[in-house]
Amino acid sequence: MRALLKSVGSDLAEIALEAREFTMVGVGQGIPKLTVGLLSFGEGLAGVGLVEKGAAVATRRRRFTVREIELIEPTLDLDELAAEVPAQLRGHVHLGLLAPRTSEETLAALGRLRPVLRPHIESLRRRIAEPVFRRRGYETAVLEKDAIGLALGFQGIERDELRLWRPEEEPAPFLGGLPHATLREDQIVNHDLGVFGDWEVVAQSAVGAVHFQRDGVGVTVVNVNRTPVEEVLGVDLLYFHEVYRSFVLVQYKRFEDDREDGLGPVYRPDEALEGELELMRQIVPTPPDPVDQLSYRLGPGVCYLKLCKSVRFDPYSRDLIAGMYLPLEYFDACEPTARGPRGGRAYGYSTIPRHLNNTQFIDLVQDGWIGSSGALSDELQALVESLIERGRSVLLASGSGVRGRPPRAAYRG
Repeated sequence: MRALLKSVGSDLAEIALEAREFTMVGVGQGIPKLTVGLLSFGEGLAGVGLVEKGAAVATRRRRFTVREIELIEPTLDLDELAAEVPAQLRGHVHLGLLAPRTSEETLAALGRLRPVLRPHIESLRRRIAEPVFRRRGYETAVLEKDAIGLALGFQGIERDELRLWRPEEEPAPFLGGLPHATLREDQIVNHDLGVFGDWEVVAQSAVGAVHFQRDGVGVTVVNVNRTPVEEVLGVDLLYFHEVYRSFVLVQYKRFEDDREDGLGPVYRPDEALEGELELMRQIVPTPPDPVDQLSYRLGPGVCYLKLCKSVRFDPYSRDLIAGMYLPLEYFDACEPTARGPRGGRAYGYSTIPRHLNNTQFIDLVQDGWIGSSGALSDELQALVESLIERGRSVLLASGSGVRGRPPRAAYRG
């Protein structure tokens, strides 16, 4: 635990309870990526929040972002705070990065002087306790977070809200750690999530729902999973774009690093894959008749695999996991040649000639160039139930509106 005491020099009325960027001069490499910050806005310490280290902007200058600020009311003089820590550490309490032991005692002193802040301080401390995120179960949370971020990208919504995630006592579905992650009937009705089928069965296994809204577009996400997170076998995203009446399914598969054959990151199909693919192949898109300006697609494919590396869970990152998006039909077409030197199937950058990246895939879905254009509710309902029974985490997402350039006519197919 390291704490950072910093004088931001901004008007308190402008910064209160809002994320704020500032630049520090003469910063060394010792400041962690994420730490607790006690902030002064001119006179005394007036706020405590998370401070995230950003990019260097010039020589000896680096940008930081402070968020989740709770006000210290009334403001606290630095000398008063220092007087509350053990005598042998008082001389080490200053504006700047504090040593670990001094940090612990300083935060404890703040909690004693301002008891109302104790829950917030404890929450901040838990959020930066990175070792807990290496526990079994968080490898699933990594993929769930990515899938939710992908759904937001389909609607052009920034992923900043995902950083509001708060850790649970034990590993849990990522959606459950977001604010207002509760399942409500009005969310299902108001956001047309009934397109995924009869909700009586699915809702019994729903573990949370969140609605994101910004600039006239929205995304509602429901996590459906009856398997303990530590035992989840995989993650799937089933996304419905309300404007284009389009379904897209993304199934996540993890790379392994093939050092023996020198292939780099590859995905080697396991025994369960063929059954999962057979479920996906049962989804038969029904082309619209006639085709109009919103129902036209580049191809009939609905199902995609995202092959990506196993990465450590970082709930505060804005980034999607880098990976390869492969249409199911293309995945099948590559089967004869996606091979390692000993003939085994191996799908990766070194064995597949082309793929879609995050940006390309998001753009295609966002503008309705790929995905279904027919009614698939019955097939999708059966698919969702089958995936749940197989021990997968299924994220159902419905997006409304088109950001920036609304279609000229509504599709009524």
